[in-house]
Amino acid sequence: MKRFVQSMGVIAGICLLSLNVAEACGDKLLALSRAVRFQRAYAASHPANILVYATRAHTATPLKEPKLHATLKQAGHKLRTVESAGELELAVRSGQFDLVLADVADAASLKQRVESAPSRPLVLPVFSKPTKKELKAAEKEYGFYLMGPDKPIESLVAIDLAMKSRARPGRAS
Repeated sequence: MKRFVQSMGVIAGICLLSLNVAEACGDKLLALSRAVRFQRAYAASHPANILVYATRAHTATPLKEPKLHATLKQAGHKLRTVESAGELELAVRSGQFDLVLADVADAASLKQRVESAPSRPLVLPVFSKPTKKELKAAEKEYGFYLMGPDKPIESLVAIDLAMKSRARPGRAS
């Protein structure tokens, strides 16, 4: 009898291994003999109010990519896009924004503009295809940068790190 139970256990094990999908714990699927991929959305640990400065002059900027906007919204950030310097000034003066995303070409002048804003938002330059030298310079100047829609997780992590640095008292600007 003991051998019969053991042999039945071995046969049942072989049958389970030959199946591609087996139910486990009721509502979850256990996939055997193939890789499992989870498409989980990134949730921001520090949701931010983000001002996106996408000027009309820069037509091929990553800031105008709907994919980038969708990624940021899915992570829990609130976005507002402005296209002109006048809109930018009004938005920054409102004091509602934690971060300002700008094309790398506009970031330097923008950083000086937002220094006097009530909320003192951080400026994060957005790159499309940077060199290593440009990335090092941006990290030194701004602390953080975004890689655009091509590297969404890296961009979301950079935003979280920037927000975490804002939360620390006595942060360097």
